[in-house]
Amino acid sequence: MEQHKVEFEEEGHIYRVNGRRVISTTQALALVDDRPKDLWYLLRGKIVHRVTQYYDNGELNEESVDLLVRPYFEAYVKFRGDTGFVPIYVEKRLYHPSYVYCGTLDRIGKLNKNDVLIDLKSGAKARVDELQLAAYWELARVNNIPVKKCFDLYLHDNATYKLEPVENVKLLLPTFLSILKSAQWKENLT
Repeated sequence: MEQHKVEFEEEGHIYRVNGRRVISTTQALALVDDRPKDLWYLLRGKIVHRVTQYYDNGELNEESVDLLVRPYFEAYVKFRGDTGFVPIYVEKRLYHPSYVYCGTLDRIGKLNKNDVLIDLKSGAKARVDELQLAAYWELARVNNIPVKKCFDLYLHDNATYKLEPVENVKLLLPTFLSILKSAQWKENLT
């Protein structure tokens, strides 16, 4: 497989592959995501992702976790303890050379001896969550990263979590791809 240099600019959530701007999974799904775009919740989600990333990489000073995101962090720690999940890839950025999109897969790892893909969520459940997971599953597949099962992991503000399997990623993929094509057209990236 040809090597592609995936770069990510935090400001603007911009992916570039070999210097060329490429649409992200999140940007594509923005066309159909009807949740309010409140900056506070978006920032909280980024912080929760960063804190759990540092935790999984063994780089987190747990005393530094802000009280506003601490319950989400505690829910994640509880999930890891309860299930024995072992992350292999943490916040892995990937590119799809055929469909020309990028995404950052939250976690790929071992759960009950299975290779699993887990997407972390710190907000309310939405219909687009399953489409996002289907897009990430396809990114893993095309990049030869084995995934047997997919889950959305909802972290709650009361330090609890809910792990929800998404069984139909293959069936959801065509829906995501049609949205992706529309988003690429809208952004003039076709």
